[in-house]
Amino acid sequence: MPPSKRFEEAVIYQTHQHWIVFVLHIIKWSLIIGIPTMIGVFLFSDWIYAGASLVCVITAVFLYEHFLHSKSGLFIGNQKITLFVRNGLFSQYAMSIRYNNIQDCACSKNSALGYFFGYGTFFARSISGKDGEHFQANFVPKVGKVYSIVNALAALSDEQRDAVQSLDQLFSLHKKEQSDERVALIDPVTEGQRRLLASIPWVVEVVTLSRDDCEYIKKHEAPENEWVLRTVESGTVFALTHDGTFRDPDAVITSSRGDGTIYFPVVPFHELGPAAISGSPGMRVHAYLVPKFQEITIEYATVLVGV
Repeated sequence: MPPSKRFEEAVIYQTHQHWIVFVLHIIKWSLIIGIPTMIGVFLFSDWIYAGASLVCVITAVFLYEHFLHSKSGLFIGNQKITLFVRNGLFSQYAMSIRYNNIQDCACSKNSALGYFFGYGTFFARSISGKDGEHFQANFVPKVGKVYSIVNALAALSDEQRDAVQSLDQLFSLHKKEQSDERVALIDPVTEGQRRLLASIPWVVEVVTLSRDDCEYIKKHEAPENEWVLRTVESGTVFALTHDGTFRDPDAVITSSRGDGTIYFPVVPFHELGPAAISGSPGMRVHAYLVPKFQEITIEYATVLVGV
């Protein structure tokens, strides 16, 4: 039975591991099994049978890996996220985390291949803070979209999530009207920095935050999210939305202390110079920022930049 059939809730979005994993596994096992088999057959026969044996091995490996790949996947339901992995004919495991237990989440593209082929790692930190209870999915296609959907669902109440049966319904809940709050006076330097951020290809929209906004963020962001708490201490703080084509971060986005506690360190933001820092807010702060943007969908995530 496909994993999606086992859900007691609506599956809003689902995806398999990126196809590059499937291809690399086929190549690896075809070389490990196919080459020795072909050589062994050749020693007792001829090249025709040796070539045929290699074709048989590659075909068997392809069917086996296709079976594993089709039975594995990341499933975003309206109450929890679940990862199913089939790693053998008689071996599989699953892990899940409910939205009520998510402290915050992050996504990253950790390699040139990930950026080029559009896959990355999705990470959700548990409220408990224990290392073994965190949720991580690797080689996720369109990882920015997954991150945005999870953020959008986590910002809803349990009753609102129960009513969400599709991405379209989720989008309608999160589409906001233009906020009346605007900064009355903007100095030329700040406006120039805002325009520079807005010119970045993967940035959708940029707004300047007030000191009241920063105070709210400091009160409601998780203490482990150091990259946000340090960012809002800056002289000028911008909030921006970005799509799934965002660049690789300038530094590691997750780290752990000696006791195994996961935290999010400060990340530089080179587009505004060496003094600029950035951070991705948690679920509650993200929900607070959403009404400030004129154009916001579940496809977009928020980032804070301080200078």
